Amino acid sequence: MKERSPGASGPPVSMLGLGCMGMSDFYADERESIATVSRGLLSGHWSKRRADELTPRDFRASASRFTGENLPRNLGVVETLRTVAEVKGATVAQLAIAWVLARGEDIVPLVGARRRDRLAEALGAVDLDLTRDDLTRIEEAVPPSAAAGERYGSDQLAVLDSERGFAPRRMQRLRGATR
Repeated sequence: MKERSPGASGPPVSMLGLGCMGMSDFYADERESIATVSRGLLSGHWSKRRADELTPRDFRASASRFTGENLPRNLGVVETLRTVAEVKGATVAQLAIAWVLARGEDIVPLVGARRRDRLAEALGAVDLDLTRDDLTRIEEAVPPSAAAGERYGSDQLAVLDSERGFAPRRMQRLRGATR
């Protein structure tokens, strides 16, 4: 695995980290995996059919981005990304991960994968080279306001540090890296 050094004096770490929330109790169906990268985008493995199969224990059953009018709008965002990904011979998940990797050498994306095939897919993003034109196409196709619905419910937002200002400042810095 290729490595990066986060920060000026950070130790070398792999270019991708494995997020384990999907392997916890937060997901009721262990067979499915969703990779939520950067801006809360869907991995491309999601569908209206899967949304209809959610159980009450699965937090996505009540998450704004996966319900109501927001779901078809967000699936449309995924399809827009799919057209860009297909040109690169990649999946939507690989494209999203490669976009995050392109933000800077000090950034290490965490990918959610509950199955080996999803992990292998995510690892393919490390070898996906995005040009400045590719990055521009992605950002034009999916502006920061593209995702419909809140990322978390109000009760969750109240306890998340990432939603109290750090993440928006970080995303602003990340977006500026391609301009």
